Amino acid sequence: MSLNCNRVKIIYNQEKRIVAYSLQNEQGKWIQVSDYSELAQEALSKGNIDKIAPRILSIINTTYNQRKRGVELFYEGPPEGSKALSRELERHYSTDNILFARKKTIIAVAGKTGTGKSALIKALLDLKEEHHTITKKGETVVYSGVNSSDAEWHELPGIGFGLDSIRKTQGVLEELANQGLAVLLYCTSTNRIETPERELLERLSIIFPQIKTIIVMTDSVSEEDIEAAKSLERNISIQTIPVLAKSKRIRSGLIPSHGLDLLLSAIFEER
Repeated sequence: MSLNCNRVKIIYNQEKRIVAYSLQNEQGKWIQVSDYSELAQEALSKGNIDKIAPRILSIINTTYNQRKRGVELFYEGPPEGSKALSRELERHYSTDNILFARKKTIIAVAGKTGTGKSALIKALLDLKEEHHTITKKGETVVYSGVNSSDAEWHELPGIGFGLDSIRKTQGVLEELANQGLAVLLYCTSTNRIETPERELLERLSIIFPQIKTIIVMTDSVSEEDIEAAKSLERNISIQTIPVLAKSKRIRSGLIPSHGLDLLLSAIFEER
């Protein structure tokens, strides 16, 4: 494969039936295709990827693989999409110098300081019986699955007081989005999302609609918390899941951990 070949990434959110496309620039940064690209047309941005895979690959081959110089094609999403693209490549493009690979699912975990981000990630990895490595990228802690895993968890620094902290988190999330961020877990230990937090989530959903956002209420210990999660979801139109990562003892007794299975299903649903 030529060093000058184009690199194209396909990101598929099956729940929303949204397909997004990015190109890697000379600095190695993934940039969403422009509105003028044939890939940006609505017919290729919405729908089942197995049905539109032939048209997607036809455009990629024609536009980004001129003179068969080579294309590195990356895919992020549920395995059904990977299979559909692989089948189409084998049938019609086996001699066209297109290299295809499925990328890890990138998951960001953000929220204010003290909202239980670390405990949540570790509990989810334990539930999956997932072996992983831990590294740091700047102030972000990265948990990478090994062996058969296709997930990479990015724990962002806690959001502090003031807009500067929100802007810093936004910058990190936008950088991850350009790398192919698939899921954002936004943690809160209460049933409230303050205005700057809400504006952050709304901005990301507009700029990067392919990202699946889930609000996680991490300290849910009562039926009232479950009802509060439903109310919050109605108010801001973002899926909200109440969980308790670790068992917690209160005056009335021990409350076992809960909600993790539901959260895992929501994260990897149809992925």
